This record gives sequence, structure tokens and C-alpha cells, in this order.
Amino acid sequence: MIGLSLLLMGCQPAAPRYLAQPQQIEVVGDWRHDPSGMVFPAVVAGFNRVDIAHFSATKPDVAAAYNLSGAHGPIAATVYIAPAMELFTVGMATDAVAAARDRACDVDFDGQKRDILNHTMARTLAQKNVALRKNGRLRPGRQAIFAYQAVFAGQRQNLQTELDGFCFATDDWSIEFRFTYPETMAAEGRIAGFLQALPWTGQIAD
Repeated sequence: MIGLSLLLMGCQPAAPRYLAQPQQIEVVGDWRHDPSGMVFPAVVAGFNRVDIAHFSATKPDVAAAYNLSGAHGPIAATVYIAPAMELFTVGMATDAVAAARDRACDVDFDGQKRDILNHTMARTLAQKNVALRKNGRLRPGRQAIFAYQAVFAGQRQNLQTELDGFCFATDDWSIEFRFTYPETMAAEGRIAGFLQALPWTGQIAD
């Protein structure tokens, strides 16, 4: 099940036409998101893919949900890919473009945080800048961790959600990760394993 982790907004294209309900698709095995070329494997570091959903009629954005169960779970993960925000940077110097992107990413990440806070009544435990090495490059991002109480894995319990946002992961695409798990679980290693094991392919690899 996707549950809370599918409540995603992310970086939006200029004028999307969003569906009234996410459009789930049935797929067996690895699945390729044609607009970006990103491949979502059926299994990533022990996490099993359980759902894939589109959010707009033109299908440029997609969310893939994964679950880790058994002795090392439960952890719910969602990977969300969307077109990067459009910025008007024609004629701007390289440093100015980088600064404009950084400001835009701050605004976008604040929106992602509000989405979690509004739907969970959570409190923010921590926030920091992060970097993830993929395909030989360090991809700068932002991370926040939240605590709240909700029904998860069949019972109401104290939870934590980790949000990792990589706005402008490439010039054209942004990628976001959300991980939800019981508060008492030491989930850091499993989350790091997922982030490292999921390949960034297609345009996301650039």
C-alpha cells in the first residue's frame, strides 16, 4: 500500500493538468518511466515495489512505492519524479543561475515539508543539506525528518518520516524520496542502502 507516502507534490511543471485521483498502473517486473527514462526495479535493496501511480494526464510525473517488511521492516518508501521547475535564466551568469535554482529549491522543499506537516500534524525533528553520489556525481539535496502518530502496518504507533528532496537532480528533472517507519526502528542503514541501490537512469543519470 502507498498510504501517506503517496501524498506528494514535488516540483511541478509549468501548467499540469492533474487527475482527480492518482492513476495507478499494473506492471510486473522492472518498469520504465518513458518521459524521463528512469527505471523502477521490482526490488531495490530488499524493498519490494508495491504501486506505481501517475498524477497528471500527460504523465510527466510518477510515484513508485516500495515496502520493506519482515525482520528489517516495516519501512514504506516512495520515489517521486517530476519535471524540474521552469526558471527564466536566459542571459544570467552561471553563478546567478545557481543562486536562482537554490532559492527555488528552498521554496519547493518548504512546500514538501508543509505537505507532510499538514497531513500528519507532525513536528520537525531535524533538517539539513545532504548530498548523494550517483553516476559519479554528487547530487545536492535537502533532508528533513518528522515525528508523528498514525496507523502504520496495521496499528497506531509513533512514526518518523524522512524526506529527501533533490530539486534539479538534472536540468530537466527533480526527484524526491520519502521513508516512513516506526519511531523505535533504527532505519538509517536500510534507507541509505535503498538510496544507493536505486539506479538513476535515463535523463536522471545525466
